[in-house]
Order: sequence, then C-alpha cells, then structure tokens
Amino acid sequence: MPMKLEGSCQCGGVEFTVDSNTPVPYQLCPCSICRKVGGYNGAVNLGAITSSLDIKKGKELIKKYSAIKDRGTKKEQKCTSERSFCSNCSTMLWNYDAEWPELIHPFASAIDTELPVPEEMVCILEGSKPEWVRWPEGKKVVVKKYHLSLEDWHREKGLYVE
Repeated sequence: MPMKLEGSCQCGGVEFTVDSNTPVPYQLCPCSICRKVGGYNGAVNLGAITSSLDIKKGKELIKKYSAIKDRGTKKEQKCTSERSFCSNCSTMLWNYDAEWPELIHPFASAIDTELPVPEEMVCILEGSKPEWVRWPEGKKVVVKKYHLSLEDWHREKGLYVE
C-alpha cells in the first residue's frame, strides 16, 4: 500500500494528503529553477499518485507557476510543468506536468509526514550548480544528467512501496 503523505504550507493555509510509492527524499536538484523556487541549494521532489491528491484546506490559496528554462538565452522556453504554491506564504507545494498525468511531485520541504532517510543523496545536474552552492555532507552520488527515474531508483534499492 502506498505511503500516505501529509503536507502543508508554512502559514498553515494549505493542507493536503497524497499517496506515494516513491517517498524517499534522495534526489537533490540545484538547477536555477529549483534554487529560485526551493532555496539556496535547490529542491528535493518526491513522486506521488496524482489521483490521490486531496486538498484538505486552502484550495483557494493555491496558485500555479510555470518556470522559464534557460531564461535570457536563445534557448529560453516556458516549462511544461506547473509548480503549485501557497499564494499567502509562497511555500512550494508540488510540481505537476501533464506529460505524465499519473504523477505529481510534492516538494519534500512541504511534507509533514516523517519520511524515510536515504542512505545516500543523488545530486543531479552537476553542471548547473554554481560554485558557491555546496553539496550536502554525507554519502552522495553526483551526476551531470538525470539519474534513474524516481520509480526506478526506488525499485533498484528495494524501497518502492506497492
């Protein structure tokens, strides 16, 4: 049975639950988008089942933002994904892309449920990390491109929750 995740924003205006087969917060992305919306060293997203998303409180506070990839360059383009956030306190809640309608990606920072602790972090998109951003301490793998999908990583490690 998937793990039930409870999440909320910082001001408490938004509360939600969502079921996850891939609840281990192991993958850190330091790209410019994740740093701008997630903070100093980026964001950690989980995988969850879109149809299980239940907004318990504050639906009217949720706003959506589609980030701009490669802003200021000839390759600039609007991302297909939408990041949902609380319009009151700006907490990033989840990321959704219609290209994968069955998946939603809650920001680990918005989850109140105690999450499993990863044995190692996978730090992705190494080339997009500025020099002044430090990788987390402890065991980690650093890769230039996306590693395994969230599902494949969880399955490979025996951590996928049926």
